[in-house]
Amino acid sequence: MRLEVRNSETPIEKKPSWIKTRVRMGPEFTELKGLV
Repeated sequence: MRLEVRNSETPIEKKPSWIKTRVRMGPEFTELKGLV
């Protein structure tokens, strides 16, 4: 999954940040799930 790459890319301390990114990527995230 690409989320794993993004997670390892972002420090654990920045978790809220990548959660925000995930929310922003809502529609894209659905497409990624389809690709996976």
